[in-house]
Amino acid sequence: MRWSEALLLRRVLAVDAVASGVMGVALLVGAEVLPGLLGVPESLPTPTGWFLLGYAAALGVMVAWRRPVPLPVWAVVMLNLTWVVLSVAVTFLWPLTSWGAALVWLQAVLVVGFAWLEFLGLKPQARTAQLT
Repeated sequence: MRWSEALLLRRVLAVDAVASGVMGVALLVGAEVLPGLLGVPESLPTPTGWFLLGYAAALGVMVAWRRPVPLPVWAVVMLNLTWVVLSVAVTFLWPLTSWGAALVWLQAVLVVGFAWLEFLGLKPQARTAQLT
C-alpha cells in the first residue's frame, strides 16, 4: 500500500469514527425522546449509543496506526455491512415514524458508503499481496 492510499484509508476511517461517535452521543443524549420521535423501542437508543462510542474509539485507534492493518479494516467493512443489514431489518421489524425511517435509511446509505470506501482502500493492498 502506497503512502497516499494508506492516508486515504485512514481519512475514511477517521470520518467513519467521527460519524459513529456523533451518532452514539446523539442516541445517548436523546435516549428518552428518540423512541417517540422515531418509533423505535425504548430499549434501543442507549445500548446502541454505547456500542457506537466503543466502535468510534476502536476506529480512532486504527486511524492512529501509521499504516492500516488489513484484518482489522476487513472487520470494519464487515461490521459496517452488518450494520446496514440490521438497519434495513429495523425498518421491517418496528413501525417507524417517517422521521425514523428517513434517519435509518440515511445512515444506512452513509454506512454503505463508508464500507465501500474502506473496501476500496484495501484493494491496492490485496493486489500487492497477490503479487508477492
